[in-house]
Parts: sequence; structure tokens; C-alpha cells
Amino acid sequence: MRHAILHVGLHKTGTSAIQRALSEARDALAAQGISYPGPAGRRPLPRAHHALSQDLGLPVEPEPDRFGLAELDAVLAEDGADTLVLSSETLSGPLVTAERVRPLVDRLLRHGFAVTAVAFVRPQAALATSFYVEQVKALQCDLDFEAYAAELVAHDEMDLGRRLQAWTDSPEIRFVAVPYRPARDGLNPAEDLLAAAGVDEARIRAVGLGAGERVNVSFGPEGVAACRLLARRAASLLPGARRALAQIALDEVQIRGWDAGRFDGFDDDGARRFGERFAASNEAFAARHWGSGFDARFGQEAGRRWHRNERSPETLGDAGEAFVDAVLRRFEADDLRPKIVRLRRQAERQARRGPFRRLFDAVRGR
Repeated sequence: MRHAILHVGLHKTGTSAIQRALSEARDALAAQGISYPGPAGRRPLPRAHHALSQDLGLPVEPEPDRFGLAELDAVLAEDGADTLVLSSETLSGPLVTAERVRPLVDRLLRHGFAVTAVAFVRPQAALATSFYVEQVKALQCDLDFEAYAAELVAHDEMDLGRRLQAWTDSPEIRFVAVPYRPARDGLNPAEDLLAAAGVDEARIRAVGLGAGERVNVSFGPEGVAACRLLARRAASLLPGARRALAQIALDEVQIRGWDAGRFDGFDDDGARRFGERFAASNEAFAARHWGSGFDARFGQEAGRRWHRNERSPETLGDAGEAFVDAVLRRFEADDLRPKIVRLRRQAERQARRGPFRRLFDAVRGR
């Protein structure tokens, strides 16, 4: 039987590194009978398959290079590979239900695929911190960390069982949970993905994925504070300008060295108390999928020491204002405003379509 591997996240568990490794190895994977597809005739091919979630009615941003359900239909009709790999972290979360993903799963089953869903997971304190930094970098959040973490809890964003229930509760889907460990001696997490799904070790070695590389830039406390300040100052330009502004901001943060170090929103006591909220559900998740305790699976990640170093935007003083001015000057020099107006109107139309309301509110900073 043919085998479909769905890499469904979680967010901030090396997903970008996995997607880049697989996309750059498409030809080598194909030589081993493993397809990591993209839309026909387009170059460069997209690294991931986020448009599948868009077609399933999930609140994701539109992809410029789509690989949605229509493109998947074409691949299923024409591609003879015995193993198909699809990857998008947007396929996990509280809004992702078994009913929502049914059109995707049914397509695969109809074409004779056995379906395995693989998710990398990590302790909630580390997950919340990574979520926060990513949202701030993308100019989608100007809250302080404590307020952001409280919203995650209030909206039930952190319970692993609920985030992954679309994949764990279906008898037609084999589900595999993989403990995420950052910086694992240069190992490529894409190899971990394929191995966890049951791909033969010899085939994985033959692909030659090589050592894993860090993809996303991490921000220190100054970078986080600077982007919070920018999100406030540039609110009138959002959401249409967000991607362009965030890319410029990333560059300016690196120029200033504000990407050095690691942001910690918790101290040791805060991280412990946050983790305790999920202790019972984590143990149930671990017992079900690993047959062991939760923390035992994470090594140093579970015993991480925390050093709260959050800075408010105001503490940056003149340096923060100079950062905002530099970003806005570069943005205005590119003369993107007509495009921004068009994108803002598009976002507002999508927001009125129900499933996009929550994303729209997040982008608007509500």
C-alpha cells in the first residue's frame, strides 16, 4: 500500500527547517520513490503546503505560490511515488477538527494511501515563548509576554491533545508524536520526520539530507521590544504592510545585533507554574502515545533554566525610535502603498468570511 505522511506541526518545532530540507531535496527524494510535491510548472517550488489549510477553511494567510487541494488532486492522479509527504504546521491547532481535514484525508484514502500524521511536540513554556517571539517578529502582537501567555491559556491554545485531536482520534490515521529537541547534534529533523513515519533507514540515508540548519532568526529581548514598538507606531499601515515591514524590521534588528541572545518571558518559577497548568493533560498524552512520562522524553529541554529578560518598548528610548524611523523610511522608499491598499482590502473581505475573523483580529492587534 502507498504511504502518505502528513507533517502537521506543531508550530515552532523546527517546521521551517524540515520544510526547507525536504524542498531542497525534492529530486533526491523522488529517486527513492518519495514525493514532496509542489505546483506543476512553477519555480521555485514552495517549501510547504500551507494552502491546503486555506482550502480546508482554516484561518491562514493566502499563499502566493499555492499548493492546495486542486494541485494535490493533480499529483495524486499523476505521481506514481509510493510515499507522499505533505507538510504544514497550520494543520494543527484548536480550529483543526477531524471534520475540517476530512476532504484531505478522504482524497488520500481514495487513492490507496495509508495515512500517517506526524507532529513534533515540546513543553508548553518553551512553546509559548517561541510562539510569542514569532508573533512579535511578524508584527502581529504588541502585548507584553504575560498578557500574551494568558491569552494562549484563555483560548485553549496550549493543550497538546486538543491541538492534535483531528489526527489522534481517527481510526483511519496512524498518529506519531515526536519529542522536539532543539540543536540535536546537527541531526536533520527531516530525517527524524521520515524515520518516525516508518520510512526505511536505508532510503533516508540514500537521500542524503545532511546536517540540520537553523532557518528562523531568533530575537533577543531588545529585538522583541523594538518590534512591539514598531507594531504600535505602524498600526495604521497594517495589515496590508505587515509582511513588508516585518522583513525590513528583521534586517534592522540584525544590523543592530538585537538578534543576539535568547528572549525569556519566564523566570524559573513562572515557567514551572505555567507548565503545571498542563501537567495532567501532558501525562495523559505521553501515556497514550509513548507509554512513558512526559518530561522524561525531553531531556535538557524539560530541565531548562529560565532567566526572564523581557524589556518594555519604552526602555529602548532613542534607540527604539531610531529603529522605527529606519524601518518606516525604508518602507516608504519602496513605494509599496498602492499594493498595501489592495492587500488591506483583500484582508478585510476575507475577515468577513467567518473563519478569517480571528486571524484578522490578531493582525489588527485586537
